Amino acid sequence: MEYVCLGCGQAFEQPVQVAEASGERRCYSPCCREGFTPAVPCRSCGAALPQGGDVHGLCPDCAEAAVERLRDFLRLGFTPAEREVLNDAFDGVALSEEGERSETP
Repeated sequence: MEYVCLGCGQAFEQPVQVAEASGERRCYSPCCREGFTPAVPCRSCGAALPQGGDVHGLCPDCAEAAVERLRDFLRLGFTPAEREVLNDAFDGVALSEEGERSETP
C-alpha cells in the first residue's frame, strides 16, 4: 500500500514507527514526520494522491490539462459565435453521458 505525507505531499510505501517517551507507538511519514493518508492513483498519469485530493479520479494537473485540451479544441474548431452558442447550450448541463460518470475508488 502506498501513502502520502500530509506535510509535503510526497508518496511513500512504509510509515516510520516511533516509540514515544510514554511508551505509546506512533506512525509518521518518513520525509517530514507528519501525518499521512492512504494514496489513490490518478487515473490519467498514475501519480499518488491523498484520498480526497482527486478531481473525479484525476490529479489537479491532469484535471487542468483536460480543461485546457477542451479549450484548445473549441478555440481551433469553432468560431467565437459558435463558442458562445455552446456556452449557452451547455451552461449547467453535464457533458458526460448518464452512466459514464467516473467512479472514485
